Amino acid sequence: MEDPSADQLDRYFFLDDADVALIGRKRTDRNRLGLALQLVTVRFLGTFLTDPLEVPEVVVGHLAAQLQIDDPGCLKGYDDARTHWEHAAEIKEALG
Repeated sequence: MEDPSADQLDRYFFLDDADVALIGRKRTDRNRLGLALQLVTVRFLGTFLTDPLEVPEVVVGHLAAQLQIDDPGCLKGYDDARTHWEHAAEIKEALG
């Protein structure tokens, strides 16, 4: 995936209040950032990535800043496929 433009970041990778409420249910920064990443990825691409970590660092940094997560590197621990699918199911339910 190429780096999105500034316009794309603002349009597709912005977290609104409903997004933040959904994401806020997670206890750890890793899971909050991972869920946010999947949420914006499906919004941007129209599908979930097989490996949700295969995104440009600029996207991870943009989301971490919105969620006030100081260390975007915490996402490296978001590698449990079961968690990815659970989060994808939550997103599908929330978005209908």
